[in-house]
Amino acid sequence: PGASRGRQERVGKRSRSVEDATLPVANILRVMRRAIKPTALLGRGAAKAVQPCLSEFIFVITQEAQVVAQHRSTSLDRGSKRAVVTADDVLTALAVMGMEHYVPPLRTYMVREEA
Repeated sequence: PGASRGRQERVGKRSRSVEDATLPVANILRVMRRAIKPTALLGRGAAKAVQPCLSEFIFVITQEAQVVAQHRSTSLDRGSKRAVVTADDVLTALAVMGMEHYVPPLRTYMVREEA
């Protein structure tokens, strides 16, 4: 309960907690199945176990991306605060948090999706 309350406070004025903002199990399962051997068995329980971890991961990356966006907007124009987090903000956040190995494949994916 205490940890949950702390996470809910970090979310800000939103009434929903981090745990409420979860990805659908079917989507998680589909991605997990693509990442492992085709002969491996993977049940819904595995996806349900990963679900809260993904929510927390997305939350942490988004928080850092918001910091990056605010830093970029204030360094360009003193006093202004950008409300929108861009893909570049997310990629920078990943690099800042030591996950720079994700940046090149994500950039490749972004370019492919824009075409």
